[in-house]
Parts: sequence; structure tokens; C-alpha cells
Amino acid sequence: MKRTLCIALCTLVILTSVCRSQGIGHGIELRMTSKKLIEAEPGTIITGSFVISNRTGREIHLLESLELPTIPEGWQPVVEYERDIVLENGEETLRLITLLVPGECPAGKFEVVYSLVDPLDSQGLARESFAIIVLPVVKLEATVKKKPQIVMAGEEYDVSLRVDNKGNSKASLLLNAKTSPDYPVSIMPPGTDLEPGKSRIIEFRVSTDATIESKTNHILDIDVSAAVQGSQPVSLERSVFIEILPTIARAVELRHSLPTEATFSVVGNKNDAGFQVQYSGSGSLDEAGTRNIDFLFRGPDSRDQSVYGMRDEIKLHYSGHLVDLSLGDKLYGLSPLSERLVFGRGGEFRMTPGRFELGSFHMETRWDTPERRETGFFAGYGEKGRLGIRGNFLRKERAEGSTVDGYEADIYTVQAKFEPVPAFHLGLEYGYSYNRGDTESEDPANRVTIDGELFDRIWYTAENTYAAPRFSGYYSDVLYSNGTISSRLYRKLRGNVSYRLYEYNLDSDPEKSSAPREHSIRGTLSYPFYTGTSISLDYEMLEKRDELVPAEFDFEENIWRIGFGQSLSKFNIQTYAEKALFTDNIQKGATRDLERYSVYAYYRPSRGQSISFYTRIGHNSFYGTPDRTISMGLSAALRFLNRIGWSMSYQSNNVSSDNLPRQDHLLTTVDILLPKDHTIALKARWFDFEEIGREDYSFIASYTIPFTVPAMRKTSIGSLRGRVIDLDNDGIPSDRRMLVTAGDHIAATDRNGEYEFPSIEPGTYSLQIDRRTFGPNKMPSEPLPLTVEVEGGKTAYREIDITTSCSITGTIALFVPPPGGLRKNDIQNPGGDIFMLGSGDMRVGEFHKDDFVEAYGLDRVMVEISNGKETLRRRTNAEGFFAFKGIRPGSWTIKVCDEGLPSFYYSEQDLYEIIVAPGEAHDLKIRVLPHRRSIQIIE
Repeated sequence: MKRTLCIALCTLVILTSVCRSQGIGHGIELRMTSKKLIEAEPGTIITGSFVISNRTGREIHLLESLELPTIPEGWQPVVEYERDIVLENGEETLRLITLLVPGECPAGKFEVVYSLVDPLDSQGLARESFAIIVLPVVKLEATVKKKPQIVMAGEEYDVSLRVDNKGNSKASLLLNAKTSPDYPVSIMPPGTDLEPGKSRIIEFRVSTDATIESKTNHILDIDVSAAVQGSQPVSLERSVFIEILPTIARAVELRHSLPTEATFSVVGNKNDAGFQVQYSGSGSLDEAGTRNIDFLFRGPDSRDQSVYGMRDEIKLHYSGHLVDLSLGDKLYGLSPLSERLVFGRGGEFRMTPGRFELGSFHMETRWDTPERRETGFFAGYGEKGRLGIRGNFLRKERAEGSTVDGYEADIYTVQAKFEPVPAFHLGLEYGYSYNRGDTESEDPANRVTIDGELFDRIWYTAENTYAAPRFSGYYSDVLYSNGTISSRLYRKLRGNVSYRLYEYNLDSDPEKSSAPREHSIRGTLSYPFYTGTSISLDYEMLEKRDELVPAEFDFEENIWRIGFGQSLSKFNIQTYAEKALFTDNIQKGATRDLERYSVYAYYRPSRGQSISFYTRIGHNSFYGTPDRTISMGLSAALRFLNRIGWSMSYQSNNVSSDNLPRQDHLLTTVDILLPKDHTIALKARWFDFEEIGREDYSFIASYTIPFTVPAMRKTSIGSLRGRVIDLDNDGIPSDRRMLVTAGDHIAATDRNGEYEFPSIEPGTYSLQIDRRTFGPNKMPSEPLPLTVEVEGGKTAYREIDITTSCSITGTIALFVPPPGGLRKNDIQNPGGDIFMLGSGDMRVGEFHKDDFVEAYGLDRVMVEISNGKETLRRRTNAEGFFAFKGIRPGSWTIKVCDEGLPSFYYSEQDLYEIIVAPGEAHDLKIRVLPHRRSIQIIE
């Protein structure tokens, strides 16, 4: 660990600057001015700021886009980010974003991406990412101890959860549970106090819906919240997945299918409207998932009718075990220095034999005049998560046009990554471009990144990007560095230090509008209290000047910011107060005091409902020409019955300002989920830019139909169907729901007695029925399991007959001579042969069975019954009673085994043959009699 720390610290010293830059290229610059590494606890609101600069030589119109983590759910912007940005050449603007970290978010590192999109073709133009470190609060663990694997529709099921308090203080637990689909759920107990080091079992009971028509993966989401004295409240979620089996069997598709969908859209604005059709799909072509395809066909071009209208587009992508192939319209990229992303039409090929990779692409932009052409090649070698190296070549070409200069350039770069341990990740890229044409030139570029986590308490991220003035890659004529180190200082007190450097127009070319030189140092202290309250103190020193003469700007700025936040179970609020001292060096050190106050609030009463609000009052900017103004926004979202969703967002900037133009945005959406997963989506936006006298609205209404396309017959799976027949009810299928098992697979019968295993592997299966689901006195008519053979790509069928069980009971009793036995004088004066009985009595002449009387029942005598397929055995009890209950109707043979009979006694019959009808209870009386033995008198 010490060696790792030394490597990381030495690399930080060697780097002249550090950053995490991703958004400078093609004349549009996107830079993050806030921290690249933000620490936050679950349920808090965080903010980030970005500067957007226009270096394209023309006016640009952009849209914002925000990509939030998808796992866990609950990441929310306080207001929606689909705002218009209009910038003149050389102009720049500051954009703020606010996010809510989910209250149930686990500790970890999450990435947020802010990007700029061309509203005419939806292609990405620039993107910037930053990391959010979600901090742990208290140590609380929850483990699911008991749950069923399957449940038949209409039944209740129970789940047991064990909650462990791993902290050092008593925790007050509050439990909540929701299900999807929404079924009633009860909790016992609903809340409890848990001492440190102790655990508690919580029981959840869920009632299911008996009317479902297809197999349902039911989800029980359990939320455990705990308030621990001396620490911030914590909540964690556990999800339990239960398979609910329907009562209606579905048809089985034995072909592998590709999911696709067709979307029909109407788009428009206040002056025009258009129609567009899109057909798309994605999925695997084989059962193993090694060959995948996704495609899209869209047209006609409707971008002129609405901001929601899209270009006509064709795209086809195939990925296999070794080969990856793309054709059509897409974002093409090679490496951060050569080409990060550019949208066009062309083709791309990649191959990954083992640890090697190689490939190429060729593309032409579709909507530039004249078009740009790019051809790239790459080859590399690497071990996943360890070491990698790669070489790239890119040729860029563009003919000269009426408003743009032509160029032709070759770019070479080499990339390397080294990730020996999680505490240290190093990335390197060096590039070199050779520009041909009227004026040949050569220039280099380089990029270095490091990041990692040390001792579970220190996080750092760093990057430096340099591109010389004549470097023709994605970056050009820029030096941009940024880095952050964040650590826990003492208990819950955390510190964060960041450094940022930005330089453009490195040679101070007077032909360009400016040559900005900017650097800043920023420090933050934050402390969260156990009550959910958090405070933060932030200081930033910023210097920015223009190297051109005369300089357009030259100033220094000192900014202080204090933040206060409160996080509750359903409500979150974050406030900031900012003060700045601005020193204008062009005006000979003139100073002015600036201030700004912000409030962000978010309320989420339930999973499908939320409302948020923000307002900022004060100076819109802390440099340039700041003006006092007010900005505000309101967002709301509702979901009804899990099928209808509605959201609305309104934002108004520069309200009540004398110098700045007012900007208003209104966005509303509706999405409706119809039967068979058909969907309707409606979206409308209205915006008004006071400065340019532009007011417009756009809308889109779409209807999407999903369907599957058969790809190939499945050979790795088959299916098994059948039904359960009640023989005692004229062969009518049983209407009782029963659990049928085939190996490890389980299915339930429907109201027609039918069962189905839609997807099982080929092979021989043993069919069983869970005896608990037969119902009173019912059983299979033949012994289970039944054997059935399932073939790949085919459906096997097997009926199972049931009948009403019967029973055979009886008593085995010992019979002896009557009391007193035989007279002695009869033996002394015999009139015939003399016989001795097993009881020891003697008699002259023959005897009859009726001569004996019952003495008592015989204990532990073995009785055996058999119908030719099954043989059952029972021993008698102390009274000589035996019982065979729940046996199949038919012919049975009963035998009393000699084992357990007294000596010199025998069963009255060797075998008893009986026929038992369904539902019949047959009773036997078996007599055990003494043997007759001859006595020879020897004189």
C-alpha cells in the first residue's frame, strides 16, 4: 500500500496540471468549472457548473442533455435539462445543474455526463463527465432469510428479513415495503428499536392477484430506514423476486426472436408539421447471446418541422465473438486526442482476437457543406483491468467551401493504460498531426489521466490535455487541466481541494477573438449531522486574463460560498449564499462586491410522484458584466396506475432584469402504456427568447408498437405441455390448481387442468405432482414419477390421470380354543385320532375353525399389500390394527408375513384378493389360528 501511495503522489507531482476534460473540439468548448469529484451523502442535492464557449466562427444553437446513473433508481435533476442555448461566435455562457442523490443510494462512485446536442440531428457535439462519491453513513445490514421460489396466483406468501445493527448505537427502525405489480403487503412489526450488535426478524406477507394471465416476476421492495444517534439517518433497500405462476397456459415460442418496434410520429411547430416512421430493434441472433444485432431505419427527414423532428437515418450494427461491424449513420470515434466523436455515415470494423484488438472506420458527415471525411485505423494489445497499449491513425479531409477553409491532415496517436491496483489508474496518450495543403504544418498533443482511491478515505482524479495550435485532432490549440483530491479529515468532516487551468489560443494569434488564460484553486469543507442537516464552506480564487492586446478581460475574483442542506425521508432542501470580490485589472484595480442566493427544494411523496423548485437571486455572473436578476424553475411528475406518466417543467431566467433578456422554457410530457406493451408518448415545449424576439413551440406525438421477429429455431430448449385428468369425473380435467414438477422446473395447472413448461432443456424428465396440491382424497392413478422425453425445438405432451384414493384397514387377531380346553378323560378313552394344537391343547378327532374364539390382537405383525406395480408394508399396532390409506383404487393382494406370528400359529388365508373402488374404505378381519399337529402314542 505504501508503494501504491508513493506512485500516486509522485505522478501528481510530475504532472504539471491535472484535469478531467472531455469536451473541447470542433470549435465548441465545454468545461466544468466546479469540482470534478463531488462527495455527497444519500438524499442530498448537489450542484455543478459548466462554461460553454463558441469558437466555431458562426452562431450556434445547442440543447443540453444530462445522463444520470440508472442504478440505483431515483437519480433526479431538480429541474429538467432540455434548455436551448444560443451563442454568437466568441460568446460564452455559464450553465448550472442541480441533482438529487437518491436517499437509498448505496455508497460508491457514480458518473454523471453533461453533454451538448445539435437540435437539428440530435448528434452529440461535446460532453463532460464528473464523479459523485456517495458516502456511507451508518452500518446497517439486511438479509433475506426466507422466501418462496414460486407462488401460484391468488395465494399469499411470506418473506422473512433479518436486520442487523452493525453500528455502535441503538437504531430506531422504520420499515416500508412496496410491490411491483402493486399487491397488498403487511409488515410485522412495522417498526422497532434495535440495540447495537443485535438483529431482528421482520415478517412480510404479500397477497397476490389470482387473475394474472402470464407468468409474472413479482418484486417486493423492502426499505429499512434507521435513525442512529450521532450519525445521519440511513436507509437501505432489499429486493425480493418471486415467480408467480398463472392459471392460464400460454403458447410456447420455440423460435429465438428478435425484439423490434415500430414508431409512428407526428412532429410540428407553430408554422409547420411533419410525419416520421421509425423501425428499430436489438437483440441476439442466437441462444447463447454471442451474436447480437441492432438496427434503425427512420424517415423522412422532419427536422425542419420541429425541434423534436429527426434526420432520416439508417444504422446497422453486428457484434460477434471476434468481430464487430457497424454500417450507416452513427457517432464515430477513435481516441480522445484524434477523434472523440463525430456523427456521419460510413462503416466501422473491429476485431478482438484474444487480448489483441484492431479495426478501422470510414465516415462522411451528412449535413456539412462541404462534407468532412475521416478514415481511422487502430491496433492494440491489453489485459483487462491491468495493462494496455494501442496505436491509432486518422486521416481527416475537407474540401474548401465558400465559408470554410479546406484541410487534409494525418494524425498519429499512441495510448497506454496501467491499472495495477484500484488505488492507481494511469492513462496516457501522445499524438502527432501532419497537416498537408497550401501550408504544411506539424504539431503534437498529449493527454494524461490518473485516478484512484486510497485507504478507503482518499479519492483523487487528475487529467492534463494539451494540443498544440496546429494539431488537427479533436482538441486543438488548448491546454486544459483539472484535478481534485477529496478526503475524510476527522470523523464526518470532509475536505476537498481542486485546481483548474485553462488556456486557449496558445500562440496569442491576433486573428482569433481572444487568448484566455484562466486558473483557479478551490477548497471545500463539509460536515453532515445525524439529523440530516449538512453545512459546507467553499472558497475559490480565480484569475482570468486575455493575452491579446488590447485585452478583452483581465480580472481576479475571490468567491466565498456557504451552503446549508436538510434531508428528510421525502423532502430535501439545499440553500447557498455566495459572496464575491471582483477586481478588474483593466480598470486599474477597480473592485465591486457581488452576491447570489440560491434555494433548491425537492419533495417526493411516493415513488411515482415528485415536485421540485429552485430560485436564484442576485448577480447572474461574477465576472464580465454582471447584472442583478432572478431565475426560477418548477418541475412536477406523476404516475398513475403504473401505466400513465405525466411531467412538467417550467424555467424562467433573467426575470426583472434591466439589461439581460428574459428567457422562458416550458416542457411537458405524457407517456401511456397500453395493453400488449404498446405505448403513446406526447411531448411539447415552448420557449421565448426576449433578446432575439424568438418565440416558438414544438411538439411530438408518437405511437410505438413492439413485436418480435423469429430469428431461428431453438435447439437448446424444448417445451413440455399436458393436463391433469380426473378419471372419477368422466375424464374431465381437474379444475384444482396443482404444482407439477419436471426436474427442477415447476409449473401450476390452470382451471382446465393444463400445465406448461415453456422453456426447458432437452432430456428425460420425471414428472411429479406436489401431493399437498392434490386436494382431499385425490392422487395419481399410477405411480409417480412419470417419465417423459423432451426434444430441442419441439413440444412434448403428457397427461396425468388422477383418481379418488381409497383405503384398506384391518385387524389381525389371535384365535384360541375356548376357555377350559378339552376334557382329560376324552384323551384317556379316545374314540379316534388325538391332535395337539399350537396352543398346547389336545383334542380327539377333527376340529373346526369355529371351535376357536378371539383372544387378542397381535402387535408388530408385518402386513404387505401389492397391486403388481406398488408394494406397501405396514406393521400392526398393539391392538393388531393396520391401515393403508390414500392408496389407488383397483385390485390388491394382501399378505400376512410369518414374521411376528406366534410359533405354531398361521394366518387363516395365505393371500386375500380384494378390489377397492375409488373412495371406498375396505376393512378386513384376519384370524391367526393354531396349527394342528398329529400325536403318535408310543407304547
